[in-house]
Amino acid sequence: MLGLDHPAGGSRASAFSGAAPFALSAVEHARLLHPESRRGVVTLAEGGKGWAERAIRLADLEAAAANQAGQVDQFISQQSFFGWRRIAHLAQLGACYVDLDVHRMPAWASAAPEQVTDAVLRSLQDARLPMPSYVLFTGRGLLAVWLHSLVPRAALPRWTAMQRQLARALGQFGADPRALDAARVFRLAGSRNGRTGAVVRPCFLAGSPQALWRWDFEDLAREVLPLQRDELRTLQAGRTAQRGRGDGTAPRHRLTFATYGEAVLTDLQTLRKLRWAGPLPPGQRDTWLFLACTAMAWMVPAPLLRREFRALAREVGGWSEGEADRRMGTVFRRAEAAAAGQAAGQAVGWAGRTTSPRYRLRAATIVDWLQITPAEMREGGLRVLVDQDIRRERGTARQRARRRRAGVQERAAYEAAAAARRAQAAGLRQQGLPWAEVARRMELPSADAARVLVARGGRR
Repeated sequence: MLGLDHPAGGSRASAFSGAAPFALSAVEHARLLHPESRRGVVTLAEGGKGWAERAIRLADLEAAAANQAGQVDQFISQQSFFGWRRIAHLAQLGACYVDLDVHRMPAWASAAPEQVTDAVLRSLQDARLPMPSYVLFTGRGLLAVWLHSLVPRAALPRWTAMQRQLARALGQFGADPRALDAARVFRLAGSRNGRTGAVVRPCFLAGSPQALWRWDFEDLAREVLPLQRDELRTLQAGRTAQRGRGDGTAPRHRLTFATYGEAVLTDLQTLRKLRWAGPLPPGQRDTWLFLACTAMAWMVPAPLLRREFRALAREVGGWSEGEADRRMGTVFRRAEAAAAGQAAGQAVGWAGRTTSPRYRLRAATIVDWLQITPAEMREGGLRVLVDQDIRRERGTARQRARRRRAGVQERAAYEAAAAARRAQAAGLRQQGLPWAEVARRMELPSADAARVLVARGGRR
């Protein structure tokens, strides 16, 4: 029997090794992926001869999932959305996952699902990677899922990096690199695979369905994307020094083009709601969509960029797929070139370093193109599309907050030290020592100083 130490506590044994079969109903599966604290809506889909999707409110999810139990080719989104299932509408991330096409791998094609699950868990353990919350048999392959605390779309770049790392670690089991984006749907537990007739069921659960292990997102990121030890020591030393200065903790994550792109897209969507509250007018449509596509090129995997942008362009600009492809062809080609590693010679950055061919636009340029006003910046709480005055105001506010925190920390430290000194003096006095001896031991200037020190603590 395979025993695996898991952070949830205890040892997890595989079903293949003789343990009792795992059970997971469609309703339980839906609620594990989408707890009641979720924001947004969930996508339920039906495959087979056609494809139909529905956006389900959280309040209606259990009833909808119960109706799909036992049905053929039923699917559920792993994340939630503000509307239709698109990364541009992503509400929250709550799970990492890797789709394992084990039926395509000669070494595993004839093995039982539980046997392959054992090998997957062993492989993760050997690679010192975290155990999944559950592994699902999808009728032909496996789906490994790491549930984690709910985080906003701003975490998408690090989430994507975790997806890639987990998929690389499980490459020998047929990890599908095309199924790593945040807009994926996978089969619902308790439904049936129309190709094989097999019931979708769990092969591994890290706990019971009512108390399944769910990672904290930050903990999972540290486990999957560990810093090198030297980097970690440097980071900890920097944070210690900063706390010593009263500056609080250092920023946890560096700004990257991916996080910048996510922030730009969020600001663009906020601006659209403030200005137009609907489809974009012709005079602003082309510019807004070009900027949105450029931002998405840094967030969305290149093979999915066309699909994601087509949906956004149709929704906010009324563009057909052909029109979206014609107008954004250069953006798409640059993203595809970056993904293929063909950036050499196309763009050269500072000091002769080769950079990605994807477009990069400064915040000031975007503000100028869209003529964003200071009132819009403040009302919308824009994060990066702001002018120098607002950036300066926010910097001043942060500095004041740091000084206030530093003052509170310094006063608290002073009061704690003074209280300890008073307690020490009072303790020496209670031992029967004369005031002069108390002053000598504590390096006070005189016996009177020792008396005053104790008197401040309410003792005589």
